[in-house]
Amino acid sequence: MNSSKRNQTTLRIPKELDEKLTNKAKELGVSKNAYILMLITNFYDKPLFNKETELIQKEVV
Repeated sequence: MNSSKRNQTTLRIPKELDEKLTNKAKELGVSKNAYILMLITNFYDKPLFNKETELIQKEVV
């Protein structure tokens, strides 16, 4: 994706949630940013990685 098509957003989240996101991203072998994008994309029903996001959704819920 071209960087001109991206926006940067600062998000303040509780430390406990940040730790969960970091740990899960490491477990999946992706960056925290990529993991959060997968979660958001799945929320809007446009999965980037179908099977992975299905598994993530089940684990998060």
